[in-house]
Amino acid sequence: MPYLNEDGFHYETESGIETPDSLKKQINNEKNKNIELVFTHNVSAREETQGRELTDILHESIKRIIPSYEAILEAAPAMVEEQVPATVKNHLEGGRAVHPKNMILQGPPGTGKTYHTVLYAVAIIEGKTMDEIKKDGYPEVKRRYAKYRDENRIAFTTFHQSYGYEEFIEGIKPVVASDTNEIGFNIESGIFKEFCDLAAASHRFGGYDVLIDGEARIWKVSLGGSGDHPLKKACFDKGIMRIGWDNYGENPFKTTVSMNPSERSILTYFYETMKAGDIVLSLKDERHIDGIGIIEGEVEWLEDEAQYKRSRKVNWLAKNISLDIHEMNMRKNLTQKTVYPLDRLSVSQVERMLEGEYGIPDINDQSEKPYVFIVDEINRGNISKILGELITLIEPSKRLGEMEETLVKLPYSKKSLVFRVTSILLEQ
Repeated sequence: MPYLNEDGFHYETESGIETPDSLKKQINNEKNKNIELVFTHNVSAREETQGRELTDILHESIKRIIPSYEAILEAAPAMVEEQVPATVKNHLEGGRAVHPKNMILQGPPGTGKTYHTVLYAVAIIEGKTMDEIKKDGYPEVKRRYAKYRDENRIAFTTFHQSYGYEEFIEGIKPVVASDTNEIGFNIESGIFKEFCDLAAASHRFGGYDVLIDGEARIWKVSLGGSGDHPLKKACFDKGIMRIGWDNYGENPFKTTVSMNPSERSILTYFYETMKAGDIVLSLKDERHIDGIGIIEGEVEWLEDEAQYKRSRKVNWLAKNISLDIHEMNMRKNLTQKTVYPLDRLSVSQVERMLEGEYGIPDINDQSEKPYVFIVDEINRGNISKILGELITLIEPSKRLGEMEETLVKLPYSKKSLVFRVTSILLEQ
């Protein structure tokens, strides 16, 4: 029987037929790893089947080829063990096994890549070695895998030729308004960006026992204007922020008093767009901020105050500071407008303000949960088209918190992607 050598060429012995025992030897030969079983039935143009159906010929062919097939299966475990990377180097840190940030499991179909992906994903999340994981048995490991997947600690996708940046990172998608049937466009996150946002969310800072949401929006607020102001001191002391426009009453959107577009924009931001968990930066001057806080409550009307009656609770993590954010804000000056979003800034930049500039300790490194992203059939996708500028961040040294930490600003949303995904498993 012919077989394929390592170069993909057919080869036949002098006799033209391989026996089952000789096939086993071929499998163990380093130069012959791909075996192709072929049975040829030659029929003369003038030959008649004499009543024999084609199915009978096929049954006979299969019967004759089965011994060789069984011989290959008998020798296959050794071949599979060599082709699947059953062990990847890891090391121990603080009693936990630390696996490589990126791993590629490769081999022909049926050699156990998906099987091992489940084992590796659970081993990475639990900080265990593969030997420890295998002792638990595959059914139990698969149960834990499903649990972590349901908790959004594991994500899975498959690359294909039509897969692109818009599906993986972010893209502009059309939206039809249900009431007017007008078509608009939204920037929507792809599966990988959504997973990165989940991994970056809920960053905890010590001493303040506060969680910073990785998806938090960042706002500038003027507390009585720029510079020192009695209102600003009162807000810092009481853990609140206050704005005016008192003449429109407690519910400004039901007033009969005429409101200009700028005022309506400010009040809409304060009442409807700002959410608990968002970040507020207090204006000091056109380049500097003097406070960093997290919004903790909804709008309250302070009837007893003489002015600036609209209030929201804020946990001021840093106050009475002086931090130049001109460069981080892409050299755009801050204005006196009471409230507006600072979409050019990222949550990770605010975190670094808190960690580096003002000594607020970050304790999340010790309790951070590992996240694992799995890509199947990576070789079928156009990597440049799918990853785009994110190719840079795949390198472990470019991840957040590493020596060569790199932030990439996304082209559609203009936001920086926070890459805290622990590991990426790739199948090809």
